[in-house]
Amino acid sequence: MNKKNVKIIIILVIFIILFVIITLFLIKKDNPQKSTNNEKIYYEIKFLEDSIFEMSSTISNSEDWQNLQGQAIVLYNFWNSCILDLNSLNIEKKYLTDFGNMLDNLFVTIQNKDRLAVMNSLSDLYKQVLLYYENLDYDKASLNISYSKYNLLMSKISSESLNWTITYEYIKKSSEYLLNIIASENYSKYSQYNINQAYISVKELESIINSKNINVFNIKFNIAIKKISNI
Repeated sequence: MNKKNVKIIIILVIFIILFVIITLFLIKKDNPQKSTNNEKIYYEIKFLEDSIFEMSSTISNSEDWQNLQGQAIVLYNFWNSCILDLNSLNIEKKYLTDFGNMLDNLFVTIQNKDRLAVMNSLSDLYKQVLLYYENLDYDKASLNISYSKYNLLMSKISSESLNWTITYEYIKKSSEYLLNIIASENYSKYSQYNINQAYISVKELESIINSKNINVFNIKFNIAIKKISNI
């Protein structure tokens, strides 16, 4: 290949790179509303998740039914205000109506003061929130944290029936999702101290499963819940 051809190839490569950069810039410039809308929806979903997680933590530690009912009402009101935004996601409409039905069921279980039923209702709502995240093109990295929290809460539910095998599997998944963050390029965007603390506490919870002692499990679980909520 002669020098002339090399020069032509270099010019073409430079041209292609410039073309890609300009195209990406124009796409971003032409879609500021989509980016802003996705960010808004993300924080709405985040509020749903945080509310459900807080309620799950409450029922895991105590049976404060009045507080739970108040939290459920707040969740009801917020859901009615954000459902139209979530409707813009590329998901089946039934997954939106399902959330409303799940909220109804949650309220009934709280009124019946059925602790395990409340925990199961909250886990159903949490799983639905994960579905909304999956269909949103925004901050996919933080999904690892959400899945870690979900699996940790599921471990508590399975421990209620002393099913230690399934409990172990949920805890293991929870720690794996946290490890995904630690091993990823997005690690630096979070508080590394808080993530490490959460990971250690979940691993400690995992280590006591063989003892099959529900009292020790509950102590370690409450520590893990507090640490993972700090991320």
